[in-house]
This record gives sequence, C-alpha cells and structure tokens, in this order.
Amino acid sequence: MLASQNNHSYTSLSLKDKLLHLLMDLVYCDRRCSSIVVLIINGERDLQVTVQEAKELHEAKAEAKLLVMDKMNHVFKEASEDRKGNVETYFNSDLPLADGLV
Repeated sequence: MLASQNNHSYTSLSLKDKLLHLLMDLVYCDRRCSSIVVLIINGERDLQVTVQEAKELHEAKAEAKLLVMDKMNHVFKEASEDRKGNVETYFNSDLPLADGLV
C-alpha cells in the first residue's frame, strides 16, 4: 500500500510530510513497479513546492525526469513574481497553461 493511501488525513499534512509520503511512494513503486516512468514538473514560481524541493525529489528518484518551467506556478499557469498576482491565477480558469508545458 502506498504511504499516501495509508493515511486517512493526508490532505491535512504539512508540505514536508506530504513530500515525505511522496518519496516513500516513489521508493515503494521503485521496488514493485520498475517500469513506471516518473516525470517531476515544477514551476519556478511555485508557491507550494520550491524548485529546490523538486530537485530533492529528483535526487530521491534519479531516473525520473525533472522539468522546471520558467514563470510557471503550482497550477501550471504563468504567474507574476508577486504573491498576490500568483495566487490570483489559481481562480482564473480562463488563463491558459504555461507556454511550453503542452
């Protein structure tokens, strides 16, 4: 069973605990699902998962591919550098996905 499936309150965990669960899931899958391809996508303007944290995930699963997108935030949209403008993109469904993502 995946670590994230084993915790009924997964959504209430801190970001660091969620990342730990994700790493545990990657190790579990690495042992049992060696043919699974992993792509880690992160935006340079992601407010929830920093580029450094994405790199740490990549280090934990070295054969994974890491894609870091310029100007992209957590919801795959281009965002301004200021926090307020970044957060506003979360609620605007009319905005397209970040250039180069698709």
